Amino acid sequence: MTPPAPDPGALLDRLEELGEAATPGPWRWDSEFGEANDTGLALTNDAGEEIVGAYNDHCCSFRDDPHVNDADAALIVAAVNALPDLIRLARDGLALRDGVERLAEEMETVADEVTPDAERHTRTNSSNRRQRGYAAALRHAADRLRAVVADTSGERQ
Repeated sequence: MTPPAPDPGALLDRLEELGEAATPGPWRWDSEFGEANDTGLALTNDAGEEIVGAYNDHCCSFRDDPHVNDADAALIVAAVNALPDLIRLARDGLALRDGVERLAEEMETVADEVTPDAERHTRTNSSNRRQRGYAAALRHAADRLRAVVADTSGERQ
């Protein structure tokens, strides 16, 4: 059994909390960081604050150390710096998804209202057919909107 998907809003709230509690950015990868007698690598911010650092006593180059991976550092820096924009985009997407779902519900309501009721209406058969056609079109459009929401949120049915 697959675990339930996390609540997107709660996940975004947690990421936002972590980002706000972390050292202010933007972050960058400094390949030459440290005091005069040592060399090192560090993640720093624009204020020069060290976030994470590794140093040696001027004996060798960290560039030769196989444990230092510039690609990993670049990913960390890019992810941290992009986090506020990614959170905003995700929240915008969730709001759009919710708006589409509300629109689909409203379309269903209108379809229910225009569906002829044989006992209440004495309209002609062609008028009733036309109303049923409008209602069917609205329901179909609502179903398509829901399918788009499901496809974009990984909830395929």
